[in-house]
Amino acid sequence: MVNLLVKTMDDRELAEKIIDQICRRYKVTREEMFGGAHKPSIAHPRLLAMYLVREKTKLTINSSIELCLRAF
Repeated sequence: MVNLLVKTMDDRELAEKIIDQICRRYKVTREEMFGGAHKPSIAHPRLLAMYLVREKTKLTINSSIELCLRAF
């Protein structure tokens, strides 16, 4: 049980880093990225962030969404 919790924390930290790097690269804030805008300049980084978080971590889809929406 403890190993599972530690693994989840590591994945969450990795997900945060992924999101932060994409925000910096595309010059958008977290609030803009996950605010629901449909402009390509916002939607593309959002989709990329969600894809990389899902591919590089073992977080569930719900956990990934919660993590991204924490900016609000």
